[in-house]
Amino acid sequence: MSTSSIHLTFAPVNIPTAQEVCHTLFGSPMWVSSRQYHFLKVSEGTSDEVTFGLHQKAVSLYQHYTACPNELENISLYEFYQWYDVKSEQYKRHGACGAKPYVVDVWPHFVGNPADPETYEKFCCAKVFLHHLHHSFDDLLPTSNIQDWSTFYQHCQQTCHPHYQDNPDPLPEVVEEEPESDTESVEGNDDDELFQDA
Repeated sequence: MSTSSIHLTFAPVNIPTAQEVCHTLFGSPMWVSSRQYHFLKVSEGTSDEVTFGLHQKAVSLYQHYTACPNELENISLYEFYQWYDVKSEQYKRHGACGAKPYVVDVWPHFVGNPADPETYEKFCCAKVFLHHLHHSFDDLLPTSNIQDWSTFYQHCQQTCHPHYQDNPDPLPEVVEEEPESDTESVEGNDDDELFQDA
Protein backbone atom coordinates (compact mmCIF):
# COMPACT_ATOMS: atom_id res chain seq x y z
CA MET A 1 0.00 0.00 0.00
CA SER A 2 1.51 3.31 -1.03
CA THR A 3 1.42 6.32 1.20
CA SER A 4 1.43 9.87 -0.03
CA SER A 5 2.76 12.79 1.89
CA ILE A 6 0.89 16.06 2.08
CA HIS A 7 2.90 19.28 2.17
CA LEU A 8 1.10 22.28 3.54
CA THR A 9 2.42 25.74 2.79
CA PHE A 10 1.33 28.90 4.53
CA ALA A 11 1.74 32.43 3.35
CA PRO A 12 3.91 34.43 5.74
CA VAL A 13 1.81 36.49 8.10
CA ASN A 14 3.14 39.49 10.00
CA ILE A 15 1.82 38.96 13.50
CA PRO A 16 2.06 42.13 15.56
CA THR A 17 3.71 41.90 18.92
CA ALA A 18 1.90 42.73 22.12
CA GLN A 19 3.90 45.93 22.38
CA GLU A 20 2.82 47.05 18.88
CA VAL A 21 -0.83 46.26 19.71
CA CYS A 22 -0.66 48.33 22.92
CA HIS A 23 0.98 51.24 21.11
CA THR A 24 -1.72 51.14 18.42
CA LEU A 25 -4.58 50.94 20.94
CA PHE A 26 -3.30 53.90 22.95
CA GLY A 27 -2.31 55.93 19.89
CA SER A 28 1.33 56.10 20.98
CA PRO A 29 4.19 56.42 18.47
CA MET A 30 6.07 53.23 17.65
CA TRP A 31 9.40 54.89 18.36
CA VAL A 32 10.73 57.75 20.38
CA SER A 33 14.09 59.50 20.39
CA SER A 34 15.72 60.85 23.52
CA ARG A 35 17.53 63.51 21.45
CA GLN A 36 16.02 66.52 19.73
CA TYR A 37 17.22 67.90 16.39
CA HIS A 38 17.78 71.24 14.75
CA PHE A 39 18.36 71.43 10.99
CA LEU A 40 20.65 74.08 9.56
CA LYS A 41 21.54 74.83 5.93
CA VAL A 42 25.06 76.23 5.55
CA SER A 43 25.50 76.53 1.78
CA GLU A 44 26.41 79.93 0.36
CA GLY A 45 26.35 81.50 3.81
CA THR A 46 22.58 81.67 3.58
CA SER A 47 20.21 82.23 6.45
CA ASP A 48 17.74 79.74 4.99
CA GLU A 49 17.08 76.77 7.23
CA VAL A 50 14.89 73.70 7.10
CA THR A 51 11.74 74.49 9.04
CA PHE A 52 9.65 71.33 8.97
CA GLY A 53 6.11 71.98 10.15
CA LEU A 54 6.62 75.71 10.61
CA HIS A 55 4.42 78.34 9.04
CA GLN A 56 6.07 80.32 6.25
CA LYS A 57 5.91 83.52 8.30
CA ALA A 58 7.40 81.88 11.40
CA VAL A 59 10.65 83.41 12.62
CA SER A 60 13.51 80.98 12.04
CA LEU A 61 16.01 80.12 14.74
CA TYR A 62 18.72 81.80 12.67
CA GLN A 63 16.76 85.06 12.64
CA HIS A 64 16.54 84.82 16.42
CA TYR A 65 20.31 84.29 16.55
CA THR A 66 21.08 87.42 14.54
CA ALA A 67 18.77 89.42 16.81
CA CYS A 68 19.87 87.86 20.10
CA PRO A 69 20.43 90.16 23.09
CA ASN A 70 23.83 91.44 24.20
CA GLU A 71 24.29 88.77 26.88
CA LEU A 72 24.40 86.14 24.13
CA GLU A 73 26.68 88.00 21.74
CA ASN A 74 29.62 85.67 22.52
CA ILE A 75 27.69 82.58 21.43
CA SER A 76 28.44 81.07 18.01
CA LEU A 77 25.64 80.00 15.71
CA TYR A 78 26.50 76.32 16.17
CA GLU A 79 26.45 76.65 19.97
CA PHE A 80 23.19 78.60 19.77
CA TYR A 81 21.57 75.81 17.76
CA GLN A 82 22.84 73.24 20.26
CA TRP A 83 21.75 74.90 23.47
CA TYR A 84 19.09 77.58 23.03
CA ASP A 85 15.34 77.68 22.65
CA VAL A 86 13.28 80.74 21.87
CA LYS A 87 9.77 80.80 23.29
CA SER A 88 7.63 83.92 23.48
CA GLU A 89 10.68 86.02 22.58
CA GLN A 90 12.50 84.59 25.61
CA TYR A 91 15.93 83.04 25.04
CA LYS A 92 16.23 79.97 27.26
CA ARG A 93 19.23 77.71 27.57
CA HIS A 94 18.37 74.10 26.84
CA GLY A 95 19.56 71.39 29.19
CA ALA A 96 18.97 73.11 32.51
CA CYS A 97 17.58 69.85 33.88
CA GLY A 98 20.40 67.73 32.52
CA ALA A 99 19.06 67.33 28.97
CA LYS A 100 21.63 66.75 26.27
CA PRO A 101 22.23 69.41 23.58
CA TYR A 102 20.26 69.41 20.38
CA VAL A 103 21.75 67.37 17.55
CA VAL A 104 22.47 69.94 14.83
CA ASP A 105 21.98 68.40 11.40
CA VAL A 106 24.23 70.55 9.21
CA TRP A 107 23.79 70.28 5.45
CA PRO A 108 25.17 70.15 2.82
CA HIS A 109 27.85 68.00 4.41
CA PHE A 110 30.93 69.68 2.98
CA VAL A 111 34.33 68.06 3.49
CA GLY A 112 37.36 70.30 3.87
CA ASN A 113 39.61 69.06 1.10
CA PRO A 114 42.01 71.77 -0.19
CA ALA A 115 42.64 69.65 -3.29
CA ASP A 116 39.15 70.65 -4.48
CA PRO A 117 39.27 74.49 -4.36
CA GLU A 118 35.62 75.10 -5.24
CA THR A 119 34.21 72.78 -2.58
CA TYR A 120 36.85 73.87 -0.08
CA GLU A 121 35.73 77.49 -0.47
CA LYS A 122 32.17 76.43 0.39
CA PHE A 123 33.48 74.38 3.31
CA CYS A 124 35.38 77.38 4.73
CA CYS A 125 32.32 79.59 4.28
CA ALA A 126 30.24 77.06 6.23
CA LYS A 127 32.84 76.85 9.01
CA VAL A 128 32.89 80.63 9.40
CA PHE A 129 29.08 80.67 9.32
CA LEU A 130 28.91 78.13 12.15
CA HIS A 131 31.62 79.47 14.46
CA HIS A 132 32.37 83.13 13.73
CA LEU A 133 30.23 85.48 15.81
CA HIS A 134 28.01 87.62 13.62
CA HIS A 135 24.74 89.51 13.44
CA SER A 136 24.80 89.87 9.66
CA PHE A 137 26.66 87.15 7.81
CA ASP A 138 26.38 88.93 4.46
CA ASP A 139 28.47 91.80 5.85
CA LEU A 140 31.33 89.66 7.18
CA LEU A 141 33.41 89.33 4.04
CA PRO A 142 32.92 92.89 2.67
CA THR A 143 33.86 94.53 5.99
CA SER A 144 36.86 92.28 6.68
CA ASN A 145 39.00 93.35 3.69
CA ILE A 146 39.50 89.64 2.93
CA GLN A 147 38.78 88.40 -0.57
CA ASP A 148 37.68 84.79 -0.05
CA TRP A 149 36.33 82.43 2.61
CA SER A 150 39.33 80.11 2.70
CA THR A 151 41.57 83.05 3.68
CA PHE A 152 38.96 84.22 6.18
CA TYR A 153 38.80 80.75 7.73
CA GLN A 154 42.61 80.57 8.02
CA HIS A 155 42.59 84.03 9.60
CA CYS A 156 40.00 82.86 12.13
CA GLN A 157 42.05 79.78 12.99
CA GLN A 158 45.07 81.96 13.74
CA THR A 159 43.44 84.85 15.56
CA CYS A 160 40.16 83.65 17.09
CA HIS A 161 39.79 81.49 20.13
CA PRO A 162 39.38 77.97 18.69
CA HIS A 163 36.68 76.89 21.14
CA TYR A 164 35.00 74.91 18.37
CA GLN A 165 37.83 72.39 18.50
CA ASP A 166 36.45 71.22 21.85
CA ASN A 167 32.95 71.17 20.38
CA PRO A 168 33.40 69.89 16.82
CA ASP A 169 30.69 70.31 14.23
CA PRO A 170 29.72 67.59 11.70
CA LEU A 171 31.84 69.07 8.86
CA PRO A 172 35.13 67.12 8.77
CA GLU A 173 38.50 68.39 7.62
CA VAL A 174 40.69 66.17 5.48
CA VAL A 175 43.87 65.40 7.39
CA GLU A 176 46.93 64.58 5.34
CA GLU A 177 48.26 61.18 6.32
CA GLU A 178 51.97 60.97 7.06
CA PRO A 179 53.71 58.64 4.61
CA GLU A 180 54.86 55.43 6.20
CA SER A 181 58.56 54.79 6.23
CA ASP A 182 59.73 52.16 3.75
CA THR A 183 62.67 51.18 5.89
CA GLU A 184 62.55 49.85 9.39
CA SER A 185 64.95 50.94 12.05
CA VAL A 186 67.85 48.54 12.40
CA GLU A 187 69.08 50.01 15.63
CA GLY A 188 68.77 47.85 18.68
CA ASN A 189 66.01 48.45 21.19
CA ASP A 190 66.94 49.23 24.76
CA ASP A 191 64.44 46.63 25.94
CA ASP A 192 66.48 43.91 24.23
CA GLU A 193 69.19 44.39 26.84
CA LEU A 194 66.85 42.99 29.48
CA PHE A 195 66.94 39.60 27.81
CA GLN A 196 70.70 39.41 27.27
CA ASP A 197 72.82 37.06 29.38
CA ALA A 198 74.72 38.80 32.12
